[in-house]
Amino acid sequence: MSNIINDSEWYIERSQLGILATTGKDNIPQVRVIRGFANDGVNLYFTTNKDTEKVRNINENPNVTLFFQNEGQDFGSFTNLSITGIAKVIDNREELNKAVDAISVRYPGLKKVADDNELDISGTLIYKIDAKSVKFLDCEKSEIAEVVNL
Repeated sequence: MSNIINDSEWYIERSQLGILATTGKDNIPQVRVIRGFANDGVNLYFTTNKDTEKVRNINENPNVTLFFQNEGQDFGSFTNLSITGIAKVIDNREELNKAVDAISVRYPGLKKVADDNELDISGTLIYKIDAKSVKFLDCEKSEIAEVVNL
């Protein structure tokens, strides 16, 4: 199990984009690109504007999946990763600071907004996804994805 977790953390850290999947009360899946994200192990942080459909969906159903697939992969060495868990807005100041610092590595503009105490003014929310399962596919090792339930 630890190899899958370690490989997953490595893969997230090298990904430029994630694809967030949500469903609202209508149970219709919605997907969108997430650029401002970071990981804490296999738990994930991401940023979004409070006035988005994904926020409305998460308020209705906090079960989400964040999917990672890096570009330019050869079919024989194809890899991807999905983390499924429960998303919730971070309201604890210590964890919010930790998330801002982590996301700012990939998305530097967030740090300035947070340092200027403008997260609320800008409508920015930061979510944490507490991972419940990790699904990692590495075609060099297997044609079947490995799943770890946490």
